[in-house]
Amino acid sequence: MSNLPGLIQEFEGFGEYQILNFAFVSDGYGGTIPTWIEGPKFEATVTLDDSVAMKTAQAQGVKGIYRVATQRSVRLPWHTVFKSLATGNVYRVTSKDESATPARATIDIRYVSAEEYTLTTDPVTPEVDENE
Repeated sequence: MSNLPGLIQEFEGFGEYQILNFAFVSDGYGGTIPTWIEGPKFEATVTLDDSVAMKTAQAQGVKGIYRVATQRSVRLPWHTVFKSLATGNVYRVTSKDESATPARATIDIRYVSAEEYTLTTDPVTPEVDENE
């Protein structure tokens, strides 16, 4: 049974997700193989931002941006990669600042933004924001 508020469970995209961690594992011959390792599972709702502004941005080549709602206890830092266990779709967190309901609130929600992501076995190199 889910601990997320009933309202969130009603959204399309609600389900179980799993964090994917990039790692190098031994190949048994003294070398390593780049791979993705499955991490912890969590429940969330992932919905596409279909605002007019986002549709305009998509027409100019911007990837679809998704809004991810989880419990406050689920931490999804910038560039966390996760997949839907129902569909196999893979996402990467794009927001650096999370928003969450206050601890004293009766509704327990944390939000991050994410984009569709394609897994690769090349080492992940996060983009650097030169304004920081």
